[in-house]
Amino acid sequence: MKKLIPLVIILSIFMACKSERKNTDGLLRIPINVEDVTSDAASFLEKIEIVPLETNDSILFSYPSKILYDKETDTYAVMNRMNVFTFTGEGKAIGSSVNKRGQGPDEYTMIVDMKFNHFLGGIDLLSPYGTIYTYSPTFKLLARRSFKPEFPVSY
Repeated sequence: MKKLIPLVIILSIFMACKSERKNTDGLLRIPINVEDVTSDAASFLEKIEIVPLETNDSILFSYPSKILYDKETDTYAVMNRMNVFTFTGEGKAIGSSVNKRGQGPDEYTMIVDMKFNHFLGGIDLLSPYGTIYTYSPTFKLLARRSFKPEFPVSY
């Protein structure tokens, strides 16, 4: 009996130190070897294009915080602080949301993210106050949807 207790303790320690962990969250883990990095961009990119964007007195920004490209509509959307600018695939200006900031019925006060909306044919702008505004590329309001924000902000 005295020999059995240390044996059980040693086996328990070995079982507890097993390096393989069971995946309980249901996510597929894909291992990536960061030591085997390729310097050839052609192995993972089809093509690289530089598209000069049109600038004028209403389309002018310094540092974009987010740039999206929609292949279906050949449209760029560029977010800069609280404004969004849209361009064609050739870089021609389509519209600007500068005149849509405010407290009016078709205006937004603040945006934190944007996404193309293929169902309504526009761009969704996410407000932290629990509203998603959908505008056309020329910034006509298409829809406004409200939801309960995860972290309510009183204003």
